[in-house]
Amino acid sequence: MNHVNVIRFICVALIILSTPCFGGDSKLQLTSEEKAWLDKKHTVHVRIGNAPPFMLTNGKTEGIAIDYLTFIFNHNDIKIKYVSESEVTWPQALKYIKQHEVVDMVPTAKITTERKKDMLFTDDYIFAPWAIFTRTNAEFVGSIEDLNGKTVSVEEGYVIHNILKRDYQGINLEVAASNLVNYAEKPIEDLATGLVDAYIGNLLSTTYIIQTKGYTNIKVAAPTPFENHNQAMAIRNDWPELVSIINKTLSSMTQEEHAAIRNKWLTIRYEYGISTFDILKWVLVISIVLMTIFGIILIWNRKLKKEVVTRQKSEVALLRSQEKIEAILDNSPITIWCFDGGRYSYISKEWFRYTGQDPSKPLTPENWIKAVHPDDWEKCGQIWEKHWKNKTAHINEFRIMGANGDIKSIHCHAFPIFDKEGNFLYFQGYNVNITEQKIEREKRVKLEAQLAQAQKMESIGTLAGGIAHDFNNILGAIIGYTEMARDDSPEGSSVANDLDKVLDASGRAADLVRQILAFSRQGETEHVPIQPASIVKKTIEMLRSTLPTTIEITQDIDPETGLIFADPTQIHQILMNLCANAFHAMEETGGKLGISLKEIDLDSEDLTREPHIEAGTFIQLSVSDSGTGIPLEVRDKIFDPYFTTKGIGKGTGLGLSIIHGIVKSYGGFITLYSEPGQGTIFHIFVPIITKEMLPNEKAVEAIQHLPVGKEKILFIDDEDILADMGKDMLERLGYHVTVRKSSLEALETFKNQPDQFDLVFTDQTMPGMTGIDLARRMLQIRPDIPIILCTGYSSIISEDKAKSRGIREFALKPLTKKNIAELIRKVFDT
Repeated sequence: MNHVNVIRFICVALIILSTPCFGGDSKLQLTSEEKAWLDKKHTVHVRIGNAPPFMLTNGKTEGIAIDYLTFIFNHNDIKIKYVSESEVTWPQALKYIKQHEVVDMVPTAKITTERKKDMLFTDDYIFAPWAIFTRTNAEFVGSIEDLNGKTVSVEEGYVIHNILKRDYQGINLEVAASNLVNYAEKPIEDLATGLVDAYIGNLLSTTYIIQTKGYTNIKVAAPTPFENHNQAMAIRNDWPELVSIINKTLSSMTQEEHAAIRNKWLTIRYEYGISTFDILKWVLVISIVLMTIFGIILIWNRKLKKEVVTRQKSEVALLRSQEKIEAILDNSPITIWCFDGGRYSYISKEWFRYTGQDPSKPLTPENWIKAVHPDDWEKCGQIWEKHWKNKTAHINEFRIMGANGDIKSIHCHAFPIFDKEGNFLYFQGYNVNITEQKIEREKRVKLEAQLAQAQKMESIGTLAGGIAHDFNNILGAIIGYTEMARDDSPEGSSVANDLDKVLDASGRAADLVRQILAFSRQGETEHVPIQPASIVKKTIEMLRSTLPTTIEITQDIDPETGLIFADPTQIHQILMNLCANAFHAMEETGGKLGISLKEIDLDSEDLTREPHIEAGTFIQLSVSDSGTGIPLEVRDKIFDPYFTTKGIGKGTGLGLSIIHGIVKSYGGFITLYSEPGQGTIFHIFVPIITKEMLPNEKAVEAIQHLPVGKEKILFIDDEDILADMGKDMLERLGYHVTVRKSSLEALETFKNQPDQFDLVFTDQTMPGMTGIDLARRMLQIRPDIPIILCTGYSSIISEDKAKSRGIREFALKPLTKKNIAELIRKVFDT
C-alpha cells in the first residue's frame, strides 16, 4: 500500500470514529429562545474559503463543511449568505465575528482558549490530526524537533501558524498570505516543487489536495505533538441560540445522512447495517497495528540518529567540558567561591567585577575584608569565626564597596564540604547581588503605605459625603426659617441684628461643608468671579486656631486686589495645603509662616519659563516658611502624584499635585524658591479678570430684588421641617404651593391632576423612590412639566446627568430664599 492510500485509509478511519453511527430524533426539541431566534428570520453571513475538502470555492461552493451547513440551515429554514475569501481574509473574518460585523460565522475553526473569549463554538464535527509532510526523497524526519533550521510552509493566521511562530522559533516559516487565490494549496505546492523542506497540515485536507493535484513525491514523515485538528463552527457570541440549534441538528442526523455527506468526499464506503461494535473493533485493531509499526520505526530511527549524534559529539564535549564550566562560572552574575582557611582556592570573576580588585593576585581574608563596607566588618568577622569553628552552613547579608564607589548588598551562602570519612575539606558557596531586589522591596513597602493612606482618605471622603447630606438639610431649615424670621423683624432691631448673625454663621457652615466635600473630591466646582482677600483672611483665622503657638503667622494681605475666576473652596484648599506643608517643615523646631496677597504685573520676560501664559496683571498668593528647605534633587518631583518625603502615615504626596492641577485650570502657574536650612516660599499666580470678562452689570442689578410669582408649585421633601419651610417660603413669594412629604404620595397626586401644577420642586434622596426616578415617572405622564431637583449631597446624580434626563434645573442644599426665588423664576422665564 503506497503512502497516499495509507493516508486516505487513516483519514477515513478517523472520520468514522468521530461520526455518530446512530441517528437521533429528526424532530428537534427547541427551546422558546431558540424558536424566537428562528422567528426573527436572520440572514447568517458565512465566510467561506478554498480549504479542500472542508470547503471548495473554485467556481462552485461545496465541500464537507458546506454540505453539513446546507443540511442544517435548510432543515431549520435559516437564510444564508456566503462571504468569499476575496472579500474577507481569514484573520479579518475572526475579527469581524468578534465585532458582530460583516461575518457572523465560519464553518470550520479550531477551538482555542483565546478564541473562546470572543466567540462561541459548536460541537466538533470534523476530525483530523496534524502531521508533518516531506518529499519522498528527503532526509529522515522523526519529530518536529528535526525541523529546526529547516524551512516549513504554513497558512497565515491558522492555529498551526501561531503555534510554530510562538513556540518553535528555530524553524524558518514560509507563510502563504491569506489573500492569495490558492491560499490553502500554495504551501503544499511549495513542498512538491522543492521550495520548502516540509509542510505541517491536517491529515484530511492535505491528503485531499495531494490526491486532486496528483502529487506523487510527498509523504507523511511524522506525527506532531499538537492536538488533533478537530473542526467546529465559530459563531458570534451574541447568538448562543444558533449554536444550540446547530448542535441539536447535528445530534439528530441519522446514520444515512452523515454517510451521504462523508461518502461524497471520501473514496472508502461502508454499508448501513454494519454493527457499531464491528466498526470500532476493526478500526481500533488497524489503528493500533499502524500506530505500533509507525512508533517502532520512529523510535528505531530516532534511537539510531541520537546514537550517531551522541558519538559524534562525545569527544568534543569531553574536551570542552572544562572550558564551558569555567566560562559559565566566570560569566555568571553570581560569585562562586571555595575557601580552605588560608585563601580562596577559587573565586569567579564576578567578585573582581564587583570590587575592582586585581584578579591576578591571590585573594586572602585580609584582601577580601577590604572590599566589605567598614560598618559590616565586625558582623562579618563574628559570623565567619563562629561557622568556621563549627563547620556549619550559613547565610552574612553584608555590603561591599563597588569599584566605582557605589554600595551593593550581598547575600552569601556558605556550605562545608567533607570527604567520605567525614573529614572537613573546605567551604564552598556563592554570593548573590540583591541590591535591586532590596530597592524594589523598599519601593513596594512605600507604595503600599501610600495606597493605605489613599484608601483612608477615600474612606474619609465617603463619610464626609454622607454627613454633608444630613448637615445640608439641617442648614437648609436653619437658613430658611431664619430668613423668614428676619423678614418679619423690624429693620435695625436687636432681633434683626441677631438673625443676621445667625445667617452669617449658617453661610460659614455651608462653606465649611463645601470645603469638606472638596477635600474628599466629591464636591461640585464652579468658577465664579471672586475677590480672594476675604477668603485668604478667613483661612488664616482658621489656621491660627489649629497650628501650635510655636508657629508664628505673619500676613500681608492687600484687600483691594482684583477679581479672579476661581472656586472659593479651591482657593481655601490651596492655602490650607501650602500652609500644612510649611508647618511640617517647622514642626520640630517652630518658626515663621508668612502669607501675602498682592497684585503684580508680569511681562513676557517674566514669563520666559511659562510660554503658554499671556502677559498681564496677576494676583500673587505667597506662602513662606523658615523650615528645613527642599533639597535640590527633590524640587523637580514635588508636583508629581504620590511623591512625598513624609514618613509612613503622614501623607500621600497628593497635596501639591492637586494644587498644581487647580492653578493650571485657572490659567495660572506656581513657582518655588528654597534653600536647604533657609526655608521655602511658594508663589501662586492667577490672572486678574478684565472688565470684558465680568457679567453684564444690568443683569447683576436685575437680581437684587427677589422675583415673585403666582404659579402653582408641587413641593416634595421627606424631611417635615424642610417641607413646611419650603411651603411657607414659596407662599411668601406669592406662589400657590402643594406639599407632599413622600415621593410615592407626590406621584399619586400628580397622576390624578397632572395639569394642576406649573412646576415640580423635589428633593433627590427620599425613601421609596428617589427624586430622579420620580421626575422620570412624572415626565412620562406630562413631558412638558418643569422640574427642579435639589439635594444636600448625592454620589449618583450630578447637574449634567440630571439635565440629560429632562430636569430643568439642579441645585445643592442649603438654599437661601434668594436662591429659590431666582431658580424658580429662571425656569418659568426661560
